[in-house]
Amino acid sequence: MKSKHFKDKELRCPCCKVNKVNLQSLKKLEKAREIYGKPIYITSAYRCPKHNKKVGGHPKSSHLKGRAFDISHYNTLLLLALSTKSTSKQRFKYLEQVVLQSRGYKLIKALYQAGFRRFGIGTTFIHIDDDPEKPKEVCWIYGNKKR
Repeated sequence: MKSKHFKDKELRCPCCKVNKVNLQSLKKLEKAREIYGKPIYITSAYRCPKHNKKVGGHPKSSHLKGRAFDISHYNTLLLLALSTKSTSKQRFKYLEQVVLQSRGYKLIKALYQAGFRRFGIGTTFIHIDDDPEKPKEVCWIYGNKKR
């Protein structure tokens, strides 16, 4: 699977070297990169079941389907704001109403404009996925978890 902006080693499972990234998901990621206009650094994409378990991934993780990406990014201020919202839907609405309308958070805005509607925000990373079997327009926080 060829990608204009992302190397195979960023997309494949680090333990078995298999790349099963979903083409539709990769196209959205490419679109986000075009919108953002700067490099996006992937820390995790496709994971085989063995590696997913090793890193503490959820048993039904979208990484197992090749539909999720973890992106290196520092989010300390955003985490503080999101932590005041009590539900995933409220956090997503905050992203839409505040973050996407501001000049900051350009990476999240590009990911949103590319079609991603599932966001997980950690201290040093952003998780995105477009898993059609999971609820849309959600945002969760990982607290101090780092990837």
